[in-house]
Amino acid sequence: MARTFVLGLGNVLMGDDAFGPVVVHAFDDRYSVGPEVEIVDLGTPGLDMTPWMADAERVIVVDTVRAGRRPGTPCRYTKDDVMRQPPGPRVGPHDPGMRETLGTLELLGRAPREVVIVGIEPAHTELGRPLSPPVAAGVHGAVAAVVAALQAGGLEVWRRSVPLEPDRRWQPLVAR
Repeated sequence: MARTFVLGLGNVLMGDDAFGPVVVHAFDDRYSVGPEVEIVDLGTPGLDMTPWMADAERVIVVDTVRAGRRPGTPCRYTKDDVMRQPPGPRVGPHDPGMRETLGTLELLGRAPREVVIVGIEPAHTELGRPLSPPVAAGVHGAVAAVVAALQAGGLEVWRRSVPLEPDRRWQPLVAR
């Protein structure tokens, strides 16, 4: 049974918000992992993240993160970083989200031991647009960050000798 989850968060119809799903699919195309790791495109779950985090050993979340940086700037956060932030207004598709889910699980004694967020600053999140060039350029770096986070947790990651055939549904999401 999986004890580590790699979760891609985001709405694939909303430009750079598709970053999380694009990264987890790119990871899955190039790498394989053991049965203790599950790779999931979770979409925009809000509190529906709870089942994926409850009692997990570690959770790696890939998502866009608005931090006021230049678009395409990668960022990495931990569970402590998330929990230090004050609750914000509920204005986006991910709300309520990460902080609320972790807080609830902490109260229940079921929070994951480790949480790593692999993020990137988005340029735009408008309906019907592909990933912007700076965010698309960050996909390979985010895949490498997921590999590094898994390996830092003592998990094995194998590079596929032949990548899987990319799912053509994801190709329109990447800017040309």
